[in-house]
Amino acid sequence: MKTITNISIPDFVLKHKRVLSNHPQKKYKTIKDLSKNKQLYNNIIKQIPTYSKSLVLIGYTKDSSKVLDFISTNYNLKEVFSKTKKTIKNQEFNRFEWLNFILENKGFQKIKFFIT
Repeated sequence: MKTITNISIPDFVLKHKRVLSNHPQKKYKTIKDLSKNKQLYNNIIKQIPTYSKSLVLIGYTKDSSKVLDFISTNYNLKEVFSKTKKTIKNQEFNRFEWLNFILENKGFQKIKFFIT
């Protein structure tokens, strides 16, 4: 049985920012902060090992958790993770887009990364 280890890879959570709204009743609105989310994603990629290992992605809701993806390779784990695509309902996503989609549409608050 393999053990999963949290090796200080940051959790992926969507960052938001407040911007002025052009709606008469609301002065501000909250939107997704694309640059901060991309920066977080790049920081996550930097932390993924370049050697052969397995990576487990677990999504967390308020009440539960679910394994979202499992990647095992005898190659460079960082490269395999960052270069592979995910498909949802016949639509292909790069990993950054996929993580965003999961958090926006599947009810998860955060995604944690574990090495096995």
